[in-house]
Amino acid sequence: MPTWEYLFITCAPLGSFSTEWRPRYANGEEIKGWHRGDSLFEYANHRGSEGWEMVNTVIGYDEHGSVVDYRMIFKRAISTAVTNETRRLGR
Repeated sequence: MPTWEYLFITCAPLGSFSTEWRPRYANGEEIKGWHRGDSLFEYANHRGSEGWEMVNTVIGYDEHGSVVDYRMIFKRAISTAVTNETRRLGR
C-alpha cells in the first residue's frame, strides 16, 4: 500500500484589486519572493514535474463573498525504501 506525502499551498493576490494570484505559503511557511514567483499554472506544472499530483483546490471567501485565498493540495507517493528507513529510525 503506498504511503503519501502532502503539500498544502495557499495562494494570494498580488494586490488588493489584482486578478493575478501567486503561491504564497507552502505547508504554512511563506515562500521567499512569492510575489515575483510562478503563476498558479507554472507552479502546478513545476510540482507535477517533481512527481506531485494536485488532488484538490479550495477557495476561501470572506463574509461578503469575496475570494480571499485559494488553496492547492498536492500529494506524491513516498518510495518504499524511504518509508522503511523512516520507520526504522522511528520517525
